[in-house]
Amino acid sequence: AFQDKKTYVANTTIDLLNKDTSGLVKEVLTAEQFHGKQGEAVCVHRPDKALAKRMYILGLGKKEEFAVDDIRRASGVFAKRFKKSIDSASIVLPQELQKLGDTSELMQAIGEGLLLGIYDFSKYKEIVRRFHGVPFSVICL
Repeated sequence: AFQDKKTYVANTTIDLLNKDTSGLVKEVLTAEQFHGKQGEAVCVHRPDKALAKRMYILGLGKKEEFAVDDIRRASGVFAKRFKKSIDSASIVLPQELQKLGDTSELMQAIGEGLLLGIYDFSKYKEIVRRFHGVPFSVICL
């Protein structure tokens, strides 16, 4: 979600998710005081009619200042923050993002961000915990 002056910018994807969850998404975004700032993330637990146990909505900053690096950074923050608590993930790329840049470039940035987010330098650690990664899929709406 993009940042507005005081709150997030409602977009087609958030409206669809909100409709499918009987208003739960906007209720959680309001309760968590989500503004859509770069690096913000909100978790919606067990939405009705959804196959997912959790949905995460990530802040991308201001729409006017959006760059491909912002999506790379957001996906990296997501992967780093939640890599130990998820088994698999699907990422929905909203139409608004597809209009702002080349879709293949955005997909590459998401992949790079995810890889950078799950990376763990363990060469000098005594106990090495192997993290085999999380299967991700990206969905364009």
